Amino acid sequence: MATVPELFVAVFATASVVLVTAILICRSPGQPLKPPKTESLTPIDDIPADHTDNLDWNPKSIIEHHPVLRRDAALAPKDKKSLTLRINDIPADHTDNLDRNLKSILEEVPDLQGDADTMVRRSLVPHGNDSLCATISIITSLSADDLSAQLRRAGNGYPYNYTCKFEGITPLYEDKNGADVDIIAVPGLGSHALGSWKSPNSDDVWLRDFLSKDVPNIRVLLYGYDTTLPGSLSKQSIEDLGGALLEQIIAYRAGDGTSHRPIIFTGHSLGGLLIKEALVRARRRRSNANSDLSKASYGLLFFGVPNLGLRNDQLRTLVRGQPNEALIHDLLVDSDSEPSTFLKRLADQFSESCKGHYRVVTFFERTLSPTLELDQDGKWRKTGRPSLLVTEKSTTSTGLVAVAEEDNIALNTDHSGLVKYDSRSQGDYTIVRERLRRLVDEAKLEVSKRFAEHNLYQPLSETTKACLKSLAFEDMDGRQVKIDDAAEGTCKWLLNHKSLIE
Repeated sequence: MATVPELFVAVFATASVVLVTAILICRSPGQPLKPPKTESLTPIDDIPADHTDNLDWNPKSIIEHHPVLRRDAALAPKDKKSLTLRINDIPADHTDNLDRNLKSILEEVPDLQGDADTMVRRSLVPHGNDSLCATISIITSLSADDLSAQLRRAGNGYPYNYTCKFEGITPLYEDKNGADVDIIAVPGLGSHALGSWKSPNSDDVWLRDFLSKDVPNIRVLLYGYDTTLPGSLSKQSIEDLGGALLEQIIAYRAGDGTSHRPIIFTGHSLGGLLIKEALVRARRRRSNANSDLSKASYGLLFFGVPNLGLRNDQLRTLVRGQPNEALIHDLLVDSDSEPSTFLKRLADQFSESCKGHYRVVTFFERTLSPTLELDQDGKWRKTGRPSLLVTEKSTTSTGLVAVAEEDNIALNTDHSGLVKYDSRSQGDYTIVRERLRRLVDEAKLEVSKRFAEHNLYQPLSETTKACLKSLAFEDMDGRQVKIDDAAEGTCKWLLNHKSLIE
């Protein structure tokens, strides 16, 4: 009778033959098929002695421990996926030749052979006063970091700056006829700045690809920030993140002279809390820049914003012992489903500082979302028990308007799906589009009034005073002196006109 080790050798030898044959069959066209060599039956190496009871038939485990399979797996073609790049620092005079320049750079990268033809430029938008920002998509087997690094090396002769991370402010779209309103989008926790708003079935991003056709005279700015969860070394808090959002928006708009342009904020999940923190700071900290942003802000579209906390206890386990543990503690509800001390304080400050100043529309989820759990490889995946991550009460408790004036909308989707739309005709998108249209139209009029009223009560600057004085001339009041007294009977007819004295 065969011993246990002998059985394992027999089982894995057979599995090796099957898997090697499968790998050979899957090789690229033109490669000759060869029968498995006897070396494919060599023993599987490096199996720890204590793995006897737990060693399973997982192909990944077999490949990792077999020298021939490891080699063939490394040589096998990698799956390709669509990646989106942001390209900054494009000179304004490169507009006509940009696509040709980018394609020539892509063709210089050996690992992108054949991929250059899949490049699609998705946007090209002014960035500041003297440069442009583009987004392109490309289908490749490279990782996002490898793609950016190889393009930087290949494109040394061009001033372009490449990234797939989208951190900071990215201009996604600007109406060629001129923008009257800025829409600023802030994604949620641990999310990719662009991917958060991307269609689940294509590279379409509704903020860029749908609104450009449906809402005229707008500019769309995307804000990205790093809230990586596993392995994070950052101690930044929600307060820190909100402060950074405020400063970057102020700096960006000051750079192109649009500080008085109306703003509609669009926030998903944690992104909405950052917007709240930024607006509280803008209204409480006195400076011209803060005051301008506060007055320019008009509308808020909040998607699943956890005003009273997020329900996802698995996040505590994920970040336990890490520097970002305090951020997650502030974001989640406690064991009694009560909001954290930080969220209570932010809710009070937001209501006190901002009530009556901004229009707000809230969208809340009605479908459960998968939660996080550890898989067999020790990686966190969204395969856990479904849960309602943000309740209706948490989402709609903004503290800005009376209950009778609330504009709260339920969407039959999960937490992530609140901001992901497949097409311009999708029902959820059409609801969001109409709310945005309405806010954009109102903001143009109302924000201009705010700045006009503000200027009425401001003391004249020294420059304005000097300008007015320069218009003065000698005897400028002499005209009044030269006017004769009214003649007898002037305008007395007014007192005799029946329609005027009744």
